[in-house]
Amino acid sequence: MIKRWLSLPLLTLVAIGWLFISPAQGADTVQVELNYLTVEFDTPAVIHNDRVMVPFRGLAELLNVTVDWLADSRTVVANSSGSQVRLQVGNPTAYQNNGAVLLDAPPLLVNGRVLVPLRFFSEAFGCEVTWKADERQVVLFSPPESMRVLAYYALGNKTTSSWEDLFGKPYPDHGIGHTDIVSCLALGWFSLDEKGNLLTESRTGWQ
Repeated sequence: MIKRWLSLPLLTLVAIGWLFISPAQGADTVQVELNYLTVEFDTPAVIHNDRVMVPFRGLAELLNVTVDWLADSRTVVANSSGSQVRLQVGNPTAYQNNGAVLLDAPPLLVNGRVLVPLRFFSEAFGCEVTWKADERQVVLFSPPESMRVLAYYALGNKTTSSWEDLFGKPYPDHGIGHTDIVSCLALGWFSLDEKGNLLTESRTGWQ
């Protein structure tokens, strides 16, 4: 009789415990990699309805996407390079540049974090997404960004000349060479006077 009464509170506690398990606890976690680097989110990525879900803010920061959280409507608004995505918690319809997109898995609210479909969100902003089922891993490659390339050059000597490396021809001739990949030039050949002062104008230096 005593054993029966002891077992009842235990069963009750177990039953109550199940009510407080968060959605993430029962889900299988996956690994996310961006540009060959492993990504760690404050809330682990999970699989929901066969879709990998990740915290929207963490993913947006990785992709340099500006995001806003509209608490009243529980809506995520993301913008980058003229593209916009809107997702609402629990709503299977998302909007990409005002066009409706039906999601297989709507955004979730887990442990105070909004999780969004990784593939949809990433591809909307130009990423390549690959799912490795055997490794339970998502591999992302972000789109290439334009870079400002600064080139330095100087006359050099008979065997080494950055002028020739840059313009493709010996000084003073010049051609396209590698200038097509250069945003701007900084000259690396200057003259000094007899006191060691840098000259801004000189017959022997470059400004």
